[in-house]
Amino acid sequence: LFLFDRSTDLATPLLHTITYGALLNDVYGVDEIETIKFEGEKYKLDESLDKFYCSNQYLNLGDVMKNLDLYTKEINSEKIKN
Repeated sequence: LFLFDRSTDLATPLLHTITYGALLNDVYGVDEIETIKFEGEKYKLDESLDKFYCSNQYLNLGDVMKNLDLYTKEINSEKIKN
């Protein structure tokens, strides 16, 4: 027996796209020219400048978390070399 609160929409989270690009849009509100506003500053989501955004924009968040771990390790190893 399942009891559900009818005021809660259970279907919407299942229908929502769970990608890195969708997360950025939900949290920061990506506008039509692909800019986000963070702490009063506007930032352009430019695929030619942001390697991480370019390679992860359409990936599922589970895959993005794995890539984020690899990306941070890569950055840390570059800092150690310099």
